[in-house]
Amino acid sequence: MQGEGPFYYFECFLTAYLLLSQGIISEKFLMPSLENISAKYKLSATIAGILIAFGIAVPELAVTLLSFQRHGIKMTEFGLATVFGSVCFCTTFVPAFAHLLIYGVRKPRPPLTKKEIEQNQSLMKSYGRDMLFTIGGLCLFYHFLAMESLSLG
Repeated sequence: MQGEGPFYYFECFLTAYLLLSQGIISEKFLMPSLENISAKYKLSATIAGILIAFGIAVPELAVTLLSFQRHGIKMTEFGLATVFGSVCFCTTFVPAFAHLLIYGVRKPRPPLTKKEIEQNQSLMKSYGRDMLFTIGGLCLFYHFLAMESLSLG
């Protein structure tokens, strides 16, 4: 039934429209608001990044909690898996895809300036810390998933 009739094309158009409008709203309102909050409270770029990550993960976590209330623990495993899956996708695929879009496969990357080298070293510390946290979270998730039941005693 999906893919048939005019309603399917309306859904495709509506999905594209909503995604584009979400991108515009983020660019015009949310990111400047985050910059203002960071400047007002003198937050580092790392803390601002955590706020962005929190804002991205809250809808998924809310859906997971609602799913748990309605369907029990098995749906919670699925919901948590989607959260971790989106984190892994965003931290691995998105930077690689951006690099391929900018430089392609054959085009060599130009030599880095001194400022870019310093920025990369700073970013690698943050990225390494975030990757260790993600890997630790995944290990704990799979460990608790393998236990099949959680109890305090």
